[in-house]
Amino acid sequence: MKNAKHSLHTIAALLSEALGENRVCLDPEILSTYATDESADLRAMPDLLVRAADSRDVQTVLRLCNQYRVPVVPRGAGTGVTGGAVPIRGGVVLSLEKMNRILEIDRENMVAVVEPGVITGVLQREVRAEGLMYPPDPAS
Repeated sequence: MKNAKHSLHTIAALLSEALGENRVCLDPEILSTYATDESADLRAMPDLLVRAADSRDVQTVLRLCNQYRVPVVPRGAGTGVTGGAVPIRGGVVLSLEKMNRILEIDRENMVAVVEPGVITGVLQREVRAEGLMYPPDPAS
């Protein structure tokens, strides 16, 4: 456990240096809001929160966490109901909520290219404006 905690402090410092301190959070009060999703039955505190702004941030987090063998749990808006965004082994919660742009709606091919933080309701509204619909899995 001592090595794991050492790795977390190391990774927090490296991530703060690479991404900026405003993207890395160790505040227990804020971390507690990332300890669960809508499943409510499952709760586990992350050791660290990183708010990615783009794919380069994601690459940096994954590279460093892999190097130091720190678990990473990606998280969008935290509205899932299966516990997929809950960091049951601690580590880093990689928030993708700021990556929320719709990059393309290709009406001809019926394809939307979006960043991982796009909220389904926003996507539905935008594709509806194109005369399309996005039929998500109701359990997603």
